[in-house]
Amino acid sequence: MVNEDVYCDDILHQIIAAKAALNAVSKLLLKNHMQTCLVDGIKDNNEAIIDEVLATIGKMIK
Repeated sequence: MVNEDVYCDDILHQIIAAKAALNAVSKLLLKNHMQTCLVDGIKDNNEAIIDEVLATIGKMIK
């Protein structure tokens, strides 16, 4: 788009839309991971899975 001399504001809107889509997918995947792997890890007393999920959430909110 940049090489095609597209208006900068239009490119920025496309980037914003792409980020929003990726965030939505990330949230859905995290929710699924928490409902399955995290729940199983808690039941099995697996502290490593809890640390893993917390680290992932930390990266997501940066």
